[in-house]
Amino acid sequence: MDKLKIIQHLYWRAGFGIKYKDALNLKSIPFPEIVDQLFSKNSELKKLPEIKPDMGGKRFKELSSKERKAFNDINKKVLIELNKTWFDQLGESKYFFREKITLFWANHFACREKIPFYTAKLNNTLRQNALGSFKTMLFEISKSPAMLRFLNNQQNKKDHPNENFAREVMELFTLGIGNYSEEDIKEAARAFTGWGINRDGEFLFRQQIHDTGKKQILGKTGNFDGDDVLNILLSQKATARYISSKIYFWFINETPNKAHIEQLSDYFFEQDYNIEKLMRFLFTRDWFIESENIGVRIKSPIELFVGLQRTFNIKFTNAKKLVYLQRLTNQILFMPPNVAGWPGGRNWINSNTLPLRLDIPLVLIDMKELDRQSESTDTRDPLKGIGRIDFARKLELEIDFSSFQNDMVDLDKEQMTEFLVLPKILTPSLQRLMIIDDFRLFALSIFTLPEYQLC
Repeated sequence: MDKLKIIQHLYWRAGFGIKYKDALNLKSIPFPEIVDQLFSKNSELKKLPEIKPDMGGKRFKELSSKERKAFNDINKKVLIELNKTWFDQLGESKYFFREKITLFWANHFACREKIPFYTAKLNNTLRQNALGSFKTMLFEISKSPAMLRFLNNQQNKKDHPNENFAREVMELFTLGIGNYSEEDIKEAARAFTGWGINRDGEFLFRQQIHDTGKKQILGKTGNFDGDDVLNILLSQKATARYISSKIYFWFINETPNKAHIEQLSDYFFEQDYNIEKLMRFLFTRDWFIESENIGVRIKSPIELFVGLQRTFNIKFTNAKKLVYLQRLTNQILFMPPNVAGWPGGRNWINSNTLPLRLDIPLVLIDMKELDRQSESTDTRDPLKGIGRIDFARKLELEIDFSSFQNDMVDLDKEQMTEFLVLPKILTPSLQRLMIIDDFRLFALSIFTLPEYQLC
């Protein structure tokens, strides 16, 4: 298989694609060394700003209705700006791998929090541990203000246990469905009683409301607290298998290969849940670069947009409009649909989103040209009455098409198509492209191919 396609494959799985000349500079380097560079270049991290809420020294319940509305309005604005900050950071070449895997963990530990300070703290905890220890990350996320609030563990008290937190920790964060019983959840909920936060959002163990009685969880008996439960869950091979299967879905193939997943889970468990070692192991398997695993994943909307952002140096200048774009395609950063996160795969594609996804690259890349057209010439209408021209004006962005053209200057049409589109192009699609003489129109046509939706 062509080395450039393999490099592009790696950079789509570990990030959001790579420019041609950057890939060309890597072509002569052995693939294991390219993987090493990937980790060494992404060792740094850039945290999102953590802006503490200002309630004038009052508790939320002490605010007047007018003050509450003002407080909530400010939080909404800050959260929108935080969305843009992370989106821009996802596209930065210096941090792309850590940001990509942070995006994965943000979906694994899915959480919706209205206070941006807690949202940013949660996201930074994921970023800090994204390539470190899953064990450390599990403990820190489980004690984070965002997660404790989201899963109602503030209300988990002895004699009145709330099972929500315990259930999701088992079902979605560690073991997966089928590897625990309802009784295990009930007993674990008792162990998590007393876990909460203080008014500054710091973890607080409230001993007076903790159930100190004996519990039986996954065959083990003792006077367990929350830390004990997390350690018991980590001791189960099912946890390594569940995490590995989700990583396989995100980074390899949406169709599971049991043998490959078992290899990953065995290694992950043996390495005491070291995420960097697992990802190195994954990227250097022979099957990682087999043709059956290349160009078969449906890009999430964020992957699609950030990939275009990196390719064309796009800058969104209006945070609210960027969130609007994400909302249209059903993936808003920091706003997963529920605690299970975005299901991904074919769920990204339906009769509403596919026409929009196919048209958006044309809107983003060719905005200035669209702006010259009149509404009467805008015959395509996949945006359900919005129209491509109005839609382009709404987004408020800057684009550098010349940088893309300079990057591709040495490639002919077939080479350019082969590099930009990972799946093998269907012959009719390829033939239609080859008759286009204008470079800009040819390029735009590539990005509106259905095959470009895959990576």
